[in-house]
Amino acid sequence: MTVVSGDSHGRITFWDSKFGTELQCIWTHKADVLCLAVNRDENLVVGSGVDASIVYITNMNSDSAPHHKRAKGKHGGIVSGKSHDMWTRSSVLHFHFHDIRDALFVGNQLVLGSMDTNLTVVTSPTRFMKISGLPHKQLVHTAKDANVLLLQYPTYLEVWKLGHSSVERVGTEKEILPLDSHPVKQIQIASKNNKAIVCSTISNNAKLLAYSTVDQSRIYCIKLPADQSKSEKPSVERLADFSNELPPAHQMIFTPDGTKFILATDVGTLQIHNFKQNEVTCINPAKGITDSIHLLEVSSDGQYVATGNGSGEVHVFATMSGEHVTTVPVRKYLPTAISFHPNKPVLFLAYSDLEPFPDRSIKYKRFGVQGPQSELHAFHITGKFKFILGLKALSDGQLVLVERTPKAIKDDLPPVLKMKKFGSS
Repeated sequence: MTVVSGDSHGRITFWDSKFGTELQCIWTHKADVLCLAVNRDENLVVGSGVDASIVYITNMNSDSAPHHKRAKGKHGGIVSGKSHDMWTRSSVLHFHFHDIRDALFVGNQLVLGSMDTNLTVVTSPTRFMKISGLPHKQLVHTAKDANVLLLQYPTYLEVWKLGHSSVERVGTEKEILPLDSHPVKQIQIASKNNKAIVCSTISNNAKLLAYSTVDQSRIYCIKLPADQSKSEKPSVERLADFSNELPPAHQMIFTPDGTKFILATDVGTLQIHNFKQNEVTCINPAKGITDSIHLLEVSSDGQYVATGNGSGEVHVFATMSGEHVTTVPVRKYLPTAISFHPNKPVLFLAYSDLEPFPDRSIKYKRFGVQGPQSELHAFHITGKFKFILGLKALSDGQLVLVERTPKAIKDDLPPVLKMKKFGSS
């Protein structure tokens, strides 16, 4: 059996596990080797590390010479014959700009994880796909009637009062409109014992705020000053009795009128809390939910709630009775976003197939009572932004977009390995 190791000098070494002797050493990197991966046939080793180079090392004897028998060892290693395997560096690839900390073969595909927050799936040296490391959960919420923004961080929440502009004309795409008032941070709420926050939400009038950790959910009544020029301070009050009855949740949302609070619990159920009638409607897996809910959206009239889960199922329920209304046909791709039409019983869905627009990656589903309908739906696309953490509508017809720029991500990372390039000082 052959053991493969990488060291802090950038070398990958092959060892005879029986005698502990070195069989072959290849200098592959300019700094520490942090990860190694071996393919299923055990004729290819991939190494990477601090210099972010992905080095392929191929076994030159894998399909040759009858005297070289490739028998399997007890633990799946390679037992060398009279002549040990000869390995050689076959190719060097570069997909990341920061340390690569992990590498793994999944079938015939190589998966790489880097400190630049991206995953790379390599099918061949010329075919690869990058997956952004940004959270796929919703981290930005708006109280559109109050012009307030809720930002979710790992262990705390921030509530911001948005600025506004009195300029009514439509500017060009690159023009920044002047602000009459700038955004102001109103409240910061830390989670209990600094535990990680799983999900959060805020009501449209910015009077109720809730969040959940893995242990419990909490709900607060908040009061923001109407006039920023006065010395009035915001207040926060935890609704202790109500919070103690709430289970941990994966997703949560208030209805637009603030009379209902909906939670997708960590046990796969959907709870609808009616504040006016002081009752709870529980939708269990027997009514159609078969997996953990990662998408949750409420219609503008508060009559319907839509859920999306890890099995690709999208269901619509009535918020008053909890009855199942409709199910969207399951596709082989997962839904990544769902949204109701503001005036019609139509649910729009976006999927993860990453196909060019227009195509079926954006679909809509009709349900409920239908009035006069038009088949035409307008979609506006812009490629101006890179990493969008949140996109929400306000009551005045404006959109709030929160972007994390690539430069901001790069500036927050530890320094990369500095290597002198030809022609540079």
